[in-house]
Amino acid sequence: MQRHTDSAGEAGPWRDLPGSAPYATGTGLEHAAFTKTELTAENHMEIIRNDQYSVLPYGDTQHTYTWLQRVRTGQTAVARLYADELKDHVPGFGDGVRVLEEQGTLTAEEHMQVIRACEYALVPGEATRQTHRWFQDVRDGALPVARAYAEELRARVSGFGDGVRVLEEQRTLTAEEHMQVIRACGYAPVRGGTTQQTYRWFQDVRNGVLPVARAYAEELRARVSGFGDGVRVLEEQRTLTAEEHMQVIRACGYALVRGGTTQQTYEWLCNVRTGVSPASRAYIEELAHHTDGFGDAARPLEEQRILTAEEHMQVIRACGYALVRGGTTQQTYKWFHNVTNGRSQISQVYLQEIEEAQGKRIPRAKVIEEKRSLNQADHMKILRSRSFRVSPRGTTERTYAWLAKALAGEVKNLRATYAAEIAAATVENAGTR
Repeated sequence: MQRHTDSAGEAGPWRDLPGSAPYATGTGLEHAAFTKTELTAENHMEIIRNDQYSVLPYGDTQHTYTWLQRVRTGQTAVARLYADELKDHVPGFGDGVRVLEEQGTLTAEEHMQVIRACEYALVPGEATRQTHRWFQDVRDGALPVARAYAEELRARVSGFGDGVRVLEEQRTLTAEEHMQVIRACGYAPVRGGTTQQTYRWFQDVRNGVLPVARAYAEELRARVSGFGDGVRVLEEQRTLTAEEHMQVIRACGYALVRGGTTQQTYEWLCNVRTGVSPASRAYIEELAHHTDGFGDAARPLEEQRILTAEEHMQVIRACGYALVRGGTTQQTYKWFHNVTNGRSQISQVYLQEIEEAQGKRIPRAKVIEEKRSLNQADHMKILRSRSFRVSPRGTTERTYAWLAKALAGEVKNLRATYAAEIAAATVENAGTR
């Protein structure tokens, strides 16, 4: 037992901390106490209730305090029931709170938060409509879900059934494996359950969204009545150039339909529209002229350049450490995705900053091993790679300090060629300001 004080410094209520006997036998928080990044919204709310809605910014409640502040400022959305409870009990909780049920597309964890807040009894309408549909898709096997969620739902919802598909057990089937499922089903796969993945593949092939080998296309046409002419044959596919895509778009009057022979161009156009794929300025201007609401997310090829790690971090900070795919942040989105998956290295300074801001670890990230000391050649290499515009933060901090000393004449034995190059670059940069 430990005693806490509230924000005013007065003695707060006595309570058992997570990991002590009452939690170990009743709430399941004993594990979460040692792996705080795994706390659910309900875990946080239980801690908040036990502290009479006055959690502290340090000690055992530090993680929950951070979560509460993110909820208060709208950085983290919560289920409506939690939002209403916090507004009722926390003075001045404010209007910045975002309600999960009002968000566009929820993640699986956000759906689970809504389900937990509703005590696993959802209503098919009103605020929980989106989660109700997600729940039905999971129950029917139309949508796979993480094993932890599947087990939680089976334990809490009577008759949750055996149709649930576990994400950890899923793998992408080959075209031949899909065909084997289809043959075993008499060429009539059913939506949901074990055939759900093949059902979706079959529909994508039928509609021309996904090309398929000629042999499979002919087999399906022969066995499935009205299989249609939208099927695209792999042997006939090749990657179109941007100009060929534009020719298709012009021939269609700048109005493409998903599926069929224009599917590849449809996908290209969607990626250009949302900024996922850059395109030449001429094509973007042409599309914007003929297509209403083409938007500002398109990225001209002429303006693209590879951002430095510090520039990526500036974008991430400006976005509150929550990036969106597409538009002006697309390049940083890809960089960050590569970092989280361990494909791109990141400095320890940046990794620590991101983890602290997001309140969770990035276990697969690979840290750049920094040299213990940099010589003059190392500093010059860094300066040249950044056009002599280095940042006083992050990986260029040491070079920034070295450059300042060099300009002040404080670097001993500075090579004359380096001094001349630095002086010329400094004058050039000053002229472009």
